[in-house]
Amino acid sequence: MGWTPLIEVERVPEQRGTVVDRPEGSLAVFVVAGVAYVLGNTCPHREGDLGEGHVQGGCVYCPLHAWPFELASGLSPTHPGASVSVYPARIAAGRVEAQLDAQHAPLARGAG
Repeated sequence: MGWTPLIEVERVPEQRGTVVDRPEGSLAVFVVAGVAYVLGNTCPHREGDLGEGHVQGGCVYCPLHAWPFELASGLSPTHPGASVSVYPARIAAGRVEAQLDAQHAPLARGAG
């Protein structure tokens, strides 16, 4: 599995994310305390862009209705069964990279 460069770290706002459009679909990219996170961009509730949400307490909050999703797992702590895809991510050479061909279903609680 290869690493795909997505965006320069300095272009990802603090406590917020950014949307990166790819042929595979839109991704939500976050950098929190030097750690990169890449999630599917679409909230399952009303299809809000998670990359435009704010980050607090390890979660991104959808900008439409504030549904939270854990950055590390993709699971919603307040809406059982609601989740978004997550991708392995890292920072390398000043860029956020992700393994887009990796299994990207939401992680089970306690995994990872």
